[in-house]
Amino acid sequence: MPSLVCHPYTLIILSTPCEPNPDVLFRIQNFEILIIIDCDLRPVRFIIRASVPTEAGNRMMKDPNGFKQIESYIQSVKPEASYFFEAGGDRTMVFIVNMERTDQMAVIAEPLFMIGAKVEFHPVMLLEDLKKAGESMHH
Repeated sequence: MPSLVCHPYTLIILSTPCEPNPDVLFRIQNFEILIIIDCDLRPVRFIIRASVPTEAGNRMMKDPNGFKQIESYIQSVKPEASYFFEAGGDRTMVFIVNMERTDQMAVIAEPLFMIGAKVEFHPVMLLEDLKKAGESMHH
């Protein structure tokens, strides 16, 4: 089940009672109060960055199963994208992954730790997410 990310917004409607309104949460004297909570059930997108120090990377490259381990990892994690490059003298891999639950971090990181990688998780946003955040800051 996806993580539940809720951003509470409160809307107070001041009116005198007339017809019953099914959307009204409760009434205080003659005021109707309506509270709307906007819940977003989308997974959170992360960049997973794994840096493999030279010695561990050399062992992985010499191992006939080294590339098979990486392929197997990609098949199990199912990233949106995978990139491989050098950073700071280390072999580095970046995976774009959508996570629904925090316990997935261990499942995603452990195979990378097993090959000697330093692993980082960075939550990221798309432009639409950034726009939505900007809009909510102005309310």
